[in-house]
Amino acid sequence: MRKEGLAHLCAASADGAEAAREPRCLGVPWREDLWNRMLKVCTETWQCLTLVSTTLNPTTDQEKSLRASVEVLFRSPTFKQEMRHMRHRQAKTFQLAMHFMKQNYYDERSVEMMELQEALVSSKPLLAEASVPQIMKELQAGLNIEEKAHRLLDNQICAVAMFLMMFEALVEREAQLEAAILQQPEVWQLLAQEDVEDQDSTFSAD
Repeated sequence: MRKEGLAHLCAASADGAEAAREPRCLGVPWREDLWNRMLKVCTETWQCLTLVSTTLNPTTDQEKSLRASVEVLFRSPTFKQEMRHMRHRQAKTFQLAMHFMKQNYYDERSVEMMELQEALVSSKPLLAEASVPQIMKELQAGLNIEEKAHRLLDNQICAVAMFLMMFEALVEREAQLEAAILQQPEVWQLLAQEDVEDQDSTFSAD
């Protein structure tokens, strides 16, 4: 995963640099700021997931210890629910970001793009700190305190806390990408245009 992920990130960075040099006399200029912020979010997310990936097939004692902590964490129904919610939201956010990156003209829009924009604008932002207390409450009885642990990650409480911090970091990266999208003026212009069209159709029907 590490080599493959790094290769994808390097290729994306090179593609973005090439796109920035392309002449765009007509239509939408290359959204370099949005692209760079997307790349930053992807890079930092990949760094978090790289560590988590070591628990898939643990071989060393440290990896086995981390795997045990992950299994404990997934005993929390709230954590599993929040992870599903975050994955679903990230998929939608990246879909919308790619719609913007592929736009040739400002008035280009699809039904899917408008629905994604409306969903993002109307939804509440993800807040990891709102769910972490409930997750800890659900896990409290099952956590083992290893007083003789030689390393912090051998202590189950420390390892679980580390994974929760990574969860918070992933939520923060999602919030950063959503903020980058919402700073695109076209988000609000296209939604406002749709409202006008809806009003016109209502008046026509009357």
